[in-house]
Amino acid sequence: MRFKRLLFAAIVVGIVLLGAYSAYRSRLRIEAKIWHWSHGNAVIVAEHEVPVPDGWLVKDSDAREGSALLIDTRVKRTSDPLANVNFILIISGPHFQVNLDFWKSQSEQSLKRKGISDVREEMLQTKDELVSCVGWHELNPVTSVRGAPTSMQCMSAGGLFLMLTGNEGGLQEIFSIISQIRRRAS
Repeated sequence: MRFKRLLFAAIVVGIVLLGAYSAYRSRLRIEAKIWHWSHGNAVIVAEHEVPVPDGWLVKDSDAREGSALLIDTRVKRTSDPLANVNFILIISGPHFQVNLDFWKSQSEQSLKRKGISDVREEMLQTKDELVSCVGWHELNPVTSVRGAPTSMQCMSAGGLFLMLTGNEGGLQEIFSIISQIRRRAS
């Protein structure tokens, strides 16, 4: 009888631990669902409305002041820890005009001074303005080999600044999110 009680207690503890581990491992996905239930499918970042797809979480948001961090919670785990992250940091300052050619040139020169030779360029379009992006492949911190994710910094003609990192599939979704950003009417 005592053995059956101990066996039952061990099984219950095992089930509780397995449930706790599953909840911990899925905590960002759960947090993303709760965020969407509370806020919908967009976040207002200063003067901009930014879409937030299902599975993406807005963290560390000071959106009314002009910044928000969007994180993709659906990324599959791989052996490359850097490839497990897709995110966008959005910073919206006061509306001012930016010379995108000058900004792009300065950004490229800065990356080349840091020893980054394979600079990637993208020109994107939000609903309202052109966005210039300059990026590079992240290096694996252990092996110093070029990793799967690409990091980019982007600037719009109207002063919207974006920093993003994504694996190839994630970058396409990030570009799609950027293309749907729109300036709110004043």
